[in-house]
Amino acid sequence: RLLSTARPDIIMYVTWKINSIGPKKSITFTISGIDAATNKSQASAIGTGNELIGATLPVMLNTAVLSHIDNFNAQLMTFFEEMQVKGREISVEIQVFDGSAKKLDSEINEEGDELSDDIKKWMKSKTVNGAFTPQTKTATKMQFISVRIPLRGEDGSAYTSDDFGTSLRKYLRKTYQLPCSNYNIGTGKAVVVIGGKSQ
Repeated sequence: RLLSTARPDIIMYVTWKINSIGPKKSITFTISGIDAATNKSQASAIGTGNELIGATLPVMLNTAVLSHIDNFNAQLMTFFEEMQVKGREISVEIQVFDGSAKKLDSEINEEGDELSDDIKKWMKSKTVNGAFTPQTKTATKMQFISVRIPLRGEDGSAYTSDDFGTSLRKYLRKTYQLPCSNYNIGTGKAVVVIGGKSQ
């Protein structure tokens, strides 16, 4: 619920344990930066802070993390710089209701192109540098991973996986008069349903 509201680019995880040697204590920590859309790790740091006497947990944790944060920040900057060039990575799934007037293998022109072919053509035109990887393809389901979408829409606002799914839904509705719906799973997966409304 929090992720759906905040829509972060990165989720930060910090774990630690306290090491005790006589009166001295230190913190061993792990910090991870996970891409909220793909659940892929984009930055990490592991380290042990200096041994301290009488320090509180927040002070020990702060000391330990600060000694390793520069490398962690550099990894995050590399991720954001790559995203600026290559686009945001999401996944897309297309489902077809049994009663749909068209299936993904339905021919749409005299050249024998199928609906799935036109969807791939649309995907290529709407992704950054035409970047996406097709996976599953049947008469009722298509799946794409490593779909790179722009960070900003034409109006300059942030462009999300939901915006991408909505754009595909509208294209199918306008071009083929197919009733469609779309929804998101998490912040990084767009699902488009052809031939009916999603449950």
